[in-house]
Amino acid sequence: MLRENHLYSANYYDDGCLAYSEFFEDKGRLVLRQYYDNSGMPKIMMYYRGSDDNQPVLYLVQLNEAGKWRDFDGLAEFRAYFLDEICKNDPKVVMYADRSDYTLDAFKLMKMHCPHYMVFHSALTTNGQYDGDIFEIYQGIGDMLKNGYLTSVISSTNKEADHAANLFDTDHSYAIPVTFVKKDINPVAFASRKPYSLIAVARLDAVKRLDHAIRAAAKLHEKHPELSLTFYGYGDAETEPKLKDLVKKLQAENYILFGDFKQDLTDVYNNAWLEALTSQYEGFAMALLEAQEHGCPAVSYVINYGPNEIITNNYNGRLIQAGDETALFDTLDLLLSHPLMIEEYSKNAYQSRQKYSFNNVANAWHNFLQLEKII
Repeated sequence: MLRENHLYSANYYDDGCLAYSEFFEDKGRLVLRQYYDNSGMPKIMMYYRGSDDNQPVLYLVQLNEAGKWRDFDGLAEFRAYFLDEICKNDPKVVMYADRSDYTLDAFKLMKMHCPHYMVFHSALTTNGQYDGDIFEIYQGIGDMLKNGYLTSVISSTNKEADHAANLFDTDHSYAIPVTFVKKDINPVAFASRKPYSLIAVARLDAVKRLDHAIRAAAKLHEKHPELSLTFYGYGDAETEPKLKDLVKKLQAENYILFGDFKQDLTDVYNNAWLEALTSQYEGFAMALLEAQEHGCPAVSYVINYGPNEIITNNYNGRLIQAGDETALFDTLDLLLSHPLMIEEYSKNAYQSRQKYSFNNVANAWHNFLQLEKII
């Protein structure tokens, strides 16, 4: 840290080039963040003041444009300016946003007109249910649709698209899968998979209810001593320690494991017998589709949204009552006791993944673009 004019500063570099600097007052509160252009000259200045609890609050953004400084009252106005510039440069521009916290306020402040679409990747309500409270960030979407700040909304599943249509009172709500399966995945022989291996691919977060899977696995292990359960995903500071404490309490450390986050789960899916999904809600349940494309059947709670559009019950997996730990244990026990049933589900999973082929997802986008008269 360097001290100059009663301010402390810190410089940050990207690929060896000075990217931005931060300036702090004597009490350590951020007062200025300064970004540089390729020649090292100040390009963007962000000014902060203290709040009641002495936290930095952004109150002014300045942009150096052709040697002149332009002022903005905040990030929303700053972002709106750049979005307007994009519209000016391309009269056919269409804007898609999947980060409502970054974009919705900016859309309201734009001066140029172009189609705006909000893409949802999670549940719309705090509990994932139709009668739940709408997340605060989404509460103004209905008015934005009525006032023309948003053109329509896009969800990952049919069920959520219907929910959004009712929730925001719009006829312009579409369902387009958030991803597609790869073409070059070769089926793996069931005999080559690790017997009695269960996986759960999810953030170690309270909403995932992974303690349900832990208790089921501990009980199953008494009947199926070869059983293992491995979690793959980031953990938060509160939930991960609780889950590990539960495993320790159940004396299950030898067979309930935490594999952390992996960028490529191909080998994991190819070796597992079953995947378990115990979430309270999902936006799409991408881990289920990833498992399906690798022939790994799943046992999942029937929740909003995703599982009942990816899993066909008793064909490529099992759907059970949400939150029912007894049903979770009984279903896993049944399948683990009948490996031939799991093998059949695995073969069917390879077949049913075609529902999410590149061509099918591309057609969904094409139909959307036609209905919205974009093409």
